[in-house]
Amino acid sequence: MVRVTAGPFQVGCSPHDAPPCVKETALPRQVAVPEYDIDVFEVTAIEFRSCVSAHACTPFLPPAELRDRQPALVSWAQAAGYCRWLGKELPMELQWEKAARGSDGRAYPWGDTPPTCKDAHYRSGCNGTNGEDADVGSFTHDRSPFGVFDMLGNAPEWVADAWTYDYRADAVSTMSPDPNIDRLVKPNLHDAPPCCALFHRIERSPSELTPDGRELNPGIGFRCARWVGATGAQRPSK
Repeated sequence: MVRVTAGPFQVGCSPHDAPPCVKETALPRQVAVPEYDIDVFEVTAIEFRSCVSAHACTPFLPPAELRDRQPALVSWAQAAGYCRWLGKELPMELQWEKAARGSDGRAYPWGDTPPTCKDAHYRSGCNGTNGEDADVGSFTHDRSPFGVFDMLGNAPEWVADAWTYDYRADAVSTMSPDPNIDRLVKPNLHDAPPCCALFHRIERSPSELTPDGRELNPGIGFRCARWVGATGAQRPSK
């Protein structure tokens, strides 16, 4: 894990300085976040399998043919369970975004220059192969100011928050243990560059079913975080 220092950062974006800035993210503001630790890499398939082997996690949903170093693609409940197993938790949206963007409001891990296919891994329309993810840490340019990898490219990631149409100054108010409510995923990685700035956010069901009721793998990865010296939930402030 890597330490993200306490202090304010710019969350959201403005259509004037960060096109394309979509409606639900066009709320730039400074938010102070207490210090916390976050995983340097997305949780890998081999790491998740260790949790399954310990009978602390349920097995991958089909399909489960993942290389050891590819991101683990699981449901929201599986991701949250894995983090609890290690004494951590899924990051809040504000934790995820500060770790990805740093404190200066940049749109991408390296600054505001739009990405190319050489900068990050994209599943489609770029360097993706049949929708597959790369091994974690393969794209060294996709590294945030705090040293966190693959936050722009590779698998989109679950965060803890329930879905809302805008940022909440007190994001803890959008937290819920209910595994059935829609969750936030960061960022939106359906397309290739120049899409997918770090302020983008999308809504996904925590699990998806086939017409006959079988659960599908949603194709979403995750990483874990934990507050520093916390005995309970920390609350970001304006």
